[in-house]
Amino acid sequence: MPSIELKPRSFAAARYSRVKREKWGIELHADRAIDIYTVPVGQFEAWKRKDPFDGSAYLRKRNLKIESKVGPEFEYDWDLVLENVSEDPIDVEYEVYER
Repeated sequence: MPSIELKPRSFAAARYSRVKREKWGIELHADRAIDIYTVPVGQFEAWKRKDPFDGSAYLRKRNLKIESKVGPEFEYDWDLVLENVSEDPIDVEYEVYER
């Protein structure tokens, strides 16, 4: 599983190609709660401005394991955004997969 340290009050984004299989998933473990977003390509600036976007939000999660059928936000490339809203650094391990 890839790992990253999120600095206080910061975010990290990773771009993924459109989902090619029927199902996709995310598994994530963090030291403290973080906010997790799936953001369609082209809507990242809207997310940064806190404007509405067509992706998903999983707020204040330490652990996340989801598996879902492909939705419209995954028909094109998309960003996984991990945001640390706290004043402390947070270690995160995560994996994105298709089945």
